[in-house]
Amino acid sequence: MGDAVELGVKMDVIMWRPGPADLAEARKQRDLTRPFIQKFLEADELSIISRDSVAIVEDIKRGRLTAVQVTTAFCKTAAIAHQIAASAASAGHADKQHVVPSHRMSRTTVFMKNAGHKIVNWKPPAHAIAEKIHLAFLKADGAHDIHTQLGLSGEPLIPDLEESFKLEDPIGLLEYQTLTLQGLAYESDYSDY
Repeated sequence: MGDAVELGVKMDVIMWRPGPADLAEARKQRDLTRPFIQKFLEADELSIISRDSVAIVEDIKRGRLTAVQVTTAFCKTAAIAHQIAASAASAGHADKQHVVPSHRMSRTTVFMKNAGHKIVNWKPPAHAIAEKIHLAFLKADGAHDIHTQLGLSGEPLIPDLEESFKLEDPIGLLEYQTLTLQGLAYESDYSDY
């Protein structure tokens, strides 16, 4: 059964790849959101991503949807959007390591700088630090809340996360305080960069 599930996931991910013609069409679009991206989704996926979170959670609770269906719908949408965005951003810049700003953007930047405005480079703190802190907060109670919430939904913990979220003793108060301080420091670094 594991092989069938693994094969199914691999097949789904392959089907999530827009073809060259789709990517070429995407480069011509002024709006890559709703109408364009929706053509890559099935009706049930469209239904899921079009709803608010309260309705989705209610349907999971009542068994009308599974967490896997919801996650798949949002992940598929994000995967397709990222591929389209990456393709559009790299169009005409295949031999460069970064996207070159348009001439209009460059002129605007110079104008704003000459007018006395501060130009801020986009160099946020490492995202890996935020991920590490976030995961530590998720597991601070020994992953008991995660298991409780999954129990309420009737969904099992997916195998890929079993090791990360195995039940453990909660962390101590001083360790939690240290984690909180790390989170606040990262938040401060992010807002100040």
